[in-house]
Amino acid sequence: MLGQALRKALGVIARQQGRGRAEVAVAAGAAVLGRARLKAALALDGDDPAAREQALALVLHPLEAVEGWLDTPPVATDPLVASSLAIAQQVQAQDVCTNDAGQRVLGQGVARDRRLSVEEGQMRHGRTSRRVRVDGDQRHVRHDLDSGLVRAVGVTAANAPEAGVTDELQVDLASQGLARDDLAELHIDRAYLSSTWVRARPATLAIYGKAWPVRNGSRFPKTAFTLDGRRQTLRCPHAVELPFIPGGTVHFPGATCAACPLRVRCTTSARGRSVHVHPDEQLLQELRQR
Repeated sequence: MLGQALRKALGVIARQQGRGRAEVAVAAGAAVLGRARLKAALALDGDDPAAREQALALVLHPLEAVEGWLDTPPVATDPLVASSLAIAQQVQAQDVCTNDAGQRVLGQGVARDRRLSVEEGQMRHGRTSRRVRVDGDQRHVRHDLDSGLVRAVGVTAANAPEAGVTDELQVDLASQGLARDDLAELHIDRAYLSSTWVRARPATLAIYGKAWPVRNGSRFPKTAFTLDGRRQTLRCPHAVELPFIPGGTVHFPGATCAACPLRVRCTTSARGRSVHVHPDEQLLQELRQR
């Protein structure tokens, strides 16, 4: 992608000067950019650490050469040239870092806001699950289950939380004279459970969807604890009851857990069992029962 951005910049200059891109690349000191693909010029073993270092140097050299050449008059500074160069610099910043020895190396992992495309700057990496990756954008559609009509649509970057799109969907509904309070039921994917539509729902709106799974290995899961939303208390399987705050964590005393006959089935912590209570835990419990 770095090479693509640089070739795009040199292509603009080549057209302005009436020359071929390969000729301009040579003049810029980056002849390798005259080829169809920068990657094709790297006939190196990607499994060899030394070869990877050499390849990285070969990739970064054209960027440095073009940067220096563009700073030398009388090379034209067309806005498209500047934007293409900025993209190449962004790719370098997101994929390359400096190690403790002062050497430039490929970064580990994926940058949080990593750019995927030269032409589509808003495209991002995302995941719908640990195994399923989405590259680009996500489409969100709201169907009217009675009429079958699509009432609202929204688009977000693949790495943006799905729940953040509901404000955009609400704009579409408002243009039709509809509001959230007009809904009787909302059937949603669990990714939208943290949305404003759910958190600020009226009492008349019924939510349907899959709750997040609760797992705790061979020990008591959170669902083994009894939550009383009216009294805001949480009772453990041995009937020890403590108050909770929505969104907070309940810490059962270490001494109480140490003397509990169910301890081996509940926790191994010397500090006692801890249970996080979701801000909308009661709704999650209702969804699991449906």
